[in-house]
Amino acid sequence: MNAAEIKLELFRIIDNLESSKLENVYSKIIGMLQSEQRNEDELPKDLLEALDAALEEGDNNETVSYNDAVKQTKEKYPHLPLKGRNVM
Repeated sequence: MNAAEIKLELFRIIDNLESSKLENVYSKIIGMLQSEQRNEDELPKDLLEALDAALEEGDNNETVSYNDAVKQTKEKYPHLPLKGRNVM
């Protein structure tokens, strides 16, 4: 089914609902869409931990060079898709 067919099928189903059921379906769909948007906006837990650690080090004047920071990050979080200069 393509997007247009899915939308048309949803419209037909929703159009045939009784008013009381329509309100229930509406609130569920809106809730799902809002939840989906929130999930897209959230950063992965390991990335948040890395950012927190970096900020804490900066607050404690424990800064390192860019190359050292990238190297340490790649070692600690090898699955993160880091862009930029090749280091290591």
